[in-house]
Amino acid sequence: MGKELRSGYTTGACAAAGAKAGLLFLKGEYCQQVEITALDGTRLLIPVKDVKKTEGGVVAEIIKDSGDDPDITNGVSIFTEVRELASGGIVYKAGEGIGTVTRAGLSVPPGEPAINPGPRQLIAQEIAGIMGSCYSCEVIISIPKGKELAKKTLNPILGVEGGISVIGTTGVLRPMSEDAFKNSLVPQIEVAKAAGYSTQIFVPGKIGERIAVQGGLPLEAMVQTSNFIGFMLEAAADKGLKRVLLFGHIGKLAKVAAGVFHTHNRVGDARLETLAAYSAAEGMPPEGVRRILKATTTEDALPVIEEYGLQRVYSIIAARASARAMRLVFDKVKIGTVMVTLKGELLGMDKTAEEIGRDFHWNIEKLIGRITIMNRIIVAGIGPGNPEYMVPAALTAIKNARVLVGGSRALTQFAGENQLTMAVKSDIKAVMEFIRQQLMKQDVVVMVSGDPGYYSLLDSLRREFPETRISVIPGISSMQLAFSRLSLPWHDAELLSMHGREPAPEKLSYSSGRILGFLTDGKNNSRTVPEKLMAAGWPEGTRMFICSRLSYDDEEIIATTLGEASDVREYTHCILVVME
Repeated sequence: MGKELRSGYTTGACAAAGAKAGLLFLKGEYCQQVEITALDGTRLLIPVKDVKKTEGGVVAEIIKDSGDDPDITNGVSIFTEVRELASGGIVYKAGEGIGTVTRAGLSVPPGEPAINPGPRQLIAQEIAGIMGSCYSCEVIISIPKGKELAKKTLNPILGVEGGISVIGTTGVLRPMSEDAFKNSLVPQIEVAKAAGYSTQIFVPGKIGERIAVQGGLPLEAMVQTSNFIGFMLEAAADKGLKRVLLFGHIGKLAKVAAGVFHTHNRVGDARLETLAAYSAAEGMPPEGVRRILKATTTEDALPVIEEYGLQRVYSIIAARASARAMRLVFDKVKIGTVMVTLKGELLGMDKTAEEIGRDFHWNIEKLIGRITIMNRIIVAGIGPGNPEYMVPAALTAIKNARVLVGGSRALTQFAGENQLTMAVKSDIKAVMEFIRQQLMKQDVVVMVSGDPGYYSLLDSLRREFPETRISVIPGISSMQLAFSRLSLPWHDAELLSMHGREPAPEKLSYSSGRILGFLTDGKNNSRTVPEKLMAAGWPEGTRMFICSRLSYDDEEIIATTLGEASDVREYTHCILVVME
């Protein structure tokens, strides 16, 4: 027989105990512990770490004790400050680490501190017990570690921003059961409904959420189900949802296709058996079926399915998952399924998923173009500008490209007559959409000046598309060429970009022996950068080299000093090398 688990007390109980300890302190009584009565009648004896007066009142510190519950706030300090008011009753405010509600659908309205009704009632009860029911005060709750802890909770999904919530139904924290955890997931449905989504996207984990967002689906409509897919589908039916889109990794949703709705591997695991059964039904020979059954994970089984050309199995499994899910909720909710891989590739979906997607104005082709990119993006570094300084692989890729993306100057220089082109200008979103559409048909070559790994469009491409579908051909950066022109090693140099950005002040500070290389623009140019460096302590006599139009016929390299730079013609979009 297992040992009996020890109960603890909630953050709300800690705040109530802090309020009581503070008010007793103002009355001349210092308590090392206080007794409060939980809302279910349980008496809690809570230790007090510290109490002290503040400018407007008193503040007490309580250390959270969660008992044997695996609560993330266990052991943290909870501060409750009480300030007397002339009138108005009790006003609750969020101190450091306490979140603010930003969306409708929770038990606290938007704009209010995330202090739930249970804790408010408990705090008011303890204050009234000491000061009377007519006492007016301001209660400020702070959990200094709350902002960091909130990242481990559902708060970001629920629309609680800036920190953690002060929660607790009664004040007593009993070790969390599975039912309690499942129930904690349900408020997401109400929040999404309050945001206007009667059609919602259920994601078992972060993999599905990330890929769904990449596919253009709204984060506000997403609900984390964890392993409790069946429970959450039943909750969806109870809450009156019209449609649900199951969107997640094939390892989870293949279990649903087998009728397993609690997807933790300790409870139910039919992933490989499901893949094997449907593959066999579609004609896979016994040898392939055995290989699937011997696989360690679903990801390991996918190459076997593809080897036999049976990718249609994925859509069949997705349709089966939807059918099983709808049967679970007695067809009260229309359900569609989308299955993906860890790499962000779309494996399969059913027709219901496409239909549900229209509720979000969701273009399925757009999703496929964004996720299942069978074609590649080839990012070719074109060096400082002159083709003589480009690697042969980049020249070949550009020459053979059917679709070419790049700056206007690069397109003028390299694009051929039969190539479809897109110029990169200020509207990067339009460029990404063009690339996405073309990837459904063919590879796309994206030309970037210098080296793709050094302040280029590569960052934006990686945010928009799976990195597994991006190939990079390096180039010679203008920074590298500038140091070469000066016959100067650059392994000790500090390279900074002032092209559309400002380095941190400490990056510009003077210290003997530093060598700096700068990318510049129209604002931060050969005259303004020296002024900033001298303001940061660099001597006027510090040498500076202006490297302009590198590799072109009108290339210029001007040697000057920081103090004399204002006497030289202004150069923009150049390289500056600064050294003593």
